[in-house]
Amino acid sequence: MINAIQAFDSQSKFFEGHKIIALGQISDLGEQTDNVHAKLVPILEQSKADYILCMDEPLRKVVNKVKGKHITWYRNAQLLLQDLRFLINQDALVLMKSSVTKTDFPKITRQLSPSLVNYRRSGAETELYEEIMRNGEAYLIYNLDTEEIEEEKNRDGSATIEGLSPLLYYIDAQSREKENYEVFMNKWPTNNKEFFEGRKISWEELVDSMKDSPHPSLVYQLAHELYRNNRERKLFVEKIINNLRLSDSSAINLTGRYRRKERQTFNVNDLLSLLKEYKVTLLKNDSFVIGDYGHHGFVKKEDKVVLFTGLTDIEQLNN
Repeated sequence: MINAIQAFDSQSKFFEGHKIIALGQISDLGEQTDNVHAKLVPILEQSKADYILCMDEPLRKVVNKVKGKHITWYRNAQLLLQDLRFLINQDALVLMKSSVTKTDFPKITRQLSPSLVNYRRSGAETELYEEIMRNGEAYLIYNLDTEEIEEEKNRDGSATIEGLSPLLYYIDAQSREKENYEVFMNKWPTNNKEFFEGRKISWEELVDSMKDSPHPSLVYQLAHELYRNNRERKLFVEKIINNLRLSDSSAINLTGRYRRKERQTFNVNDLLSLLKEYKVTLLKNDSFVIGDYGHHGFVKKEDKVVLFTGLTDIEQLNN
């Protein structure tokens, strides 16, 4: 893999388009998995790549350690393929490398060339996410009495660049029926002058804050109150995703916020599945909205619920 990256670097000067490296894991390394993959960190940092796309768990740690590069980790092979196609522009150079076994990465290599024939491409990363947000705007109108969808727009195209984590933690918090108590906020990477270490907030206020585009520090704090460790949190999230068959990239990081290094997405079908399963809990509220890059969530209007992704203006719901 290192040889392939070095060969890519040596050829990059002959191409004027984007230089892209896409990697899947090196398999069958046993106890040496992390140590061997860690050797890629300096190689990737020094590479000529404009964009680096990685998938499989062993490469997640690599992505988090690489500095100074546009590098992103993917859980889902088709999501990686979608973004890769967009980033490929005229006279681009692309290196794709992984092991053959224990990874879905080879499927991408087989699909890439034929999928480029009729696919609009040319995007920089900023354009990619702008397009996802623009094209991901969608809604469903769900009738609570008939349990039917009365109206929909762009259901199949619905997408976000953010995750569902605040909504999932809210569901878990409500199920525990804790007595109200005072919470003193911890030190988190996203703290600021408003949300700072030592700030006092009640348990009920903390849970309730999830309903309206919560600050990441509040989401960090709620997860801290709910789970003894990160493993316990992940088990809860994965259980909901698996049981309801939600998008497997719908809750990649702890806060749900957009991060370049972790590709997330969910859609209106995911929201509908959650609403059906946790109707009593969620419909205690007339609305639940998350997201900094577009608004996503639901609003209840009498006997109907509007579920949506990617609204640029929440007032659009009135129409």
